[in-house]
Amino acid sequence: MVLRDCAEPASAGEWIEAFGSTHPVLCDSEATAWDVYGVGLGKPQYIVIDQDMNIVFRGMGPGDASEAEAEVLELLD
Repeated sequence: MVLRDCAEPASAGEWIEAFGSTHPVLCDSEATAWDVYGVGLGKPQYIVIDQDMNIVFRGMGPGDASEAEAEVLELLD
């Protein structure tokens, strides 16, 4: 997950604690990752990248979480 509006990495930790996140969270204070992957402005946005750095899944919205997870599990097999 990319937090676009956090001021510093500690802000990501506060967000994780507040919302109980169990996945990696990036503090993107300069919007570097957001500028590359933030097309469409869907929130949340799930992007699965394979070991060759290819985007293999991109979904927007809460309903895509299970599909993103399925893609990750398939890549791990």
